[in-house]
Amino acid sequence: MNNQNQNQNQNINTNINTKEYKKNLRLQMKNLRIEFHKNQNDLYNQKTQIILDKVKNFILEFIKKNDLQTIKIAFTYPLFCEVNLLSLIEFFNKNYPKKIITSLPFVYQKNSELTFKTWNFGEELTPDIYNIPSPKNGEVITPNMLIIPLNAFDENNFRLGYGGGFYDRTIANNPQIFSVGVGFSFNKVKTIFPENFDIAMNKIIYD
Repeated sequence: MNNQNQNQNQNINTNINTKEYKKNLRLQMKNLRIEFHKNQNDLYNQKTQIILDKVKNFILEFIKKNDLQTIKIAFTYPLFCEVNLLSLIEFFNKNYPKKIITSLPFVYQKNSELTFKTWNFGEELTPDIYNIPSPKNGEVITPNMLIIPLNAFDENNFRLGYGGGFYDRTIANNPQIFSVGVGFSFNKVKTIFPENFDIAMNKIIYD
């Protein structure tokens, strides 16, 4: 993490039980999405479509702006009513099969960074150690871009995940990867009270 982010973290971390705050916020935001999906499904789907369009347009513009012949993008399998981007993978597989290489993460062990395998929509999945569907086959790759789910996020592009630290370790060890956080607007807070190991996203997209 750069010095600016470290100083910012230290300045806003005063007089708060950060661990307890994050624990409560994780549960609150996860439940908020689940209830929203259950009770306002039509609006949930509308917001999801808005986000899908924004992510698609951003990726295509990113490719054009950087004059890329190919780009390797790691998506995620949606959990706890996160934004479901699987249809976007299907779209890229059908329309940009050689330009956009899609993949999903999988976890071999705790306290590690993520590993990514190529995956096209409809290919076989298998549970990782956390029982999250992950590519059964596919080539291990280092992506150029991460599309990362946001359990919560703040005004300074910091995200709150589920406490495993997998994305923070992955980004810290691969600073060349462009990180894009994706979530719903109601999961935005003023601050997640980032700590020294938290790393801000390069870009956040929400409805």
